[in-house]
Amino acid sequence: TNESHNGLCYSEIENLRNRQAKIIIQFYFGLDDKKNLVCRKRTIDFCQRRALHTLKRMGYIYELYDDIGEPFTIPKEVDKFLDVIIRDYEEFFSIIKEIEKRQVEPFEKKKADIQKMMRYDNTRSHSAKKSFTNKLKKEYNYTEDLSYLDTLNTIFKKYPNNKEAISLALDQLKGNIICFADKKISAIEFGFYCMLLNNDSVAINSNDYFDSFVELELTKYEETQLDKKYPEFANLMQEYHDGILLFNISTKEVWEKALTDTAGITQFFNDNISNYQWKEPRYKGIIAQCKDKKTAKKVKRKIKKLDYNSLKQYIANNINNDSTTNVTIERGIWKEGDNKLIDQYVFNHKQDSTTINENLPIVVVVGKNLNLTPEVYTDVKGKVTADYQQYLEAQWVESLRKKYKIEINKEVLSTIEP
Repeated sequence: TNESHNGLCYSEIENLRNRQAKIIIQFYFGLDDKKNLVCRKRTIDFCQRRALHTLKRMGYIYELYDDIGEPFTIPKEVDKFLDVIIRDYEEFFSIIKEIEKRQVEPFEKKKADIQKMMRYDNTRSHSAKKSFTNKLKKEYNYTEDLSYLDTLNTIFKKYPNNKEAISLALDQLKGNIICFADKKISAIEFGFYCMLLNNDSVAINSNDYFDSFVELELTKYEETQLDKKYPEFANLMQEYHDGILLFNISTKEVWEKALTDTAGITQFFNDNISNYQWKEPRYKGIIAQCKDKKTAKKVKRKIKKLDYNSLKQYIANNINNDSTTNVTIERGIWKEGDNKLIDQYVFNHKQDSTTINENLPIVVVVGKNLNLTPEVYTDVKGKVTADYQQYLEAQWVESLRKKYKIEINKEVLSTIEP
């Protein structure tokens, strides 16, 4: 309609399109008694209005209000309108006016969002797969014999849901349904592929599975050619293979042996004991904190008779119970300053009542002074084990050097940058 309202008709409003503006959004709901446009300004979700959603995607930002406006008069002189969208239904239309326009964000900033969108876009994903499959078909001189699809469908219809009968019928087929490169895929193989994927009670339709089968076979073959087509990939795979091989051999010849060869590591420790001297004296023993003297006396006797694991088991079964702890024990090798109880009972520090457990006030310390020399290799197990591993590795490498002749091309070596 061209009916004028407050000096500006609808057609004139339409003519304001594509002119620049920097005002606000107004929503109009009909006319009042004097035929003035009554304006209700309100906040809406962009996604709920197709027009607004479209403009939002284009980068526009709009200012929205949530209050009741006065009757609205459009001035005849409208400056810098960018766009006006008229939507007439049930006496409703809206005028959209630009507040601000965002610039397109750099590709690198949006790259992750674009990739995420493409991953979940089934149509785009299917198109990419189809394009890749067509490329492989051309590269590997792909051919197909689609007459086998009718033959297979006849078999599937003849023996619906009878896998044994279908298998016997498939075994009678001769010929290849697809060929490419040096590969020939038989119709039998495709028939069993259809049976494997079909979960429906209805007869199998081989046409439904053909494209996915072709894509699968071409992709599998392409994976076997990657090292031939891409030397850098081949080098990476060889490096990966060699790394795993070296890891497995090293585990067998060095690391596991260092952990399990008790006799060997003991001999290595005894031969190199001077390398494991401490700078400060050590005390090796067990600390027991007991509820009373009677319990302490019993525990002290057991410490002298039992190994540590047996001692723990005895205390758990005969002295402590689920609800009450009558004894705690701790085994270790300590230097002065490592443990307050050892400092008091072995290194003669001043007694400190704060170190005593009120519930377990009786302390028993049983052990020996080692001074500066470890008694057995387990006293310095971590360091001895690491040194023994290095020793085994050196011995193993030396045996390999004797077994295999090594030739170094110094001319090529000199071309490698450090």
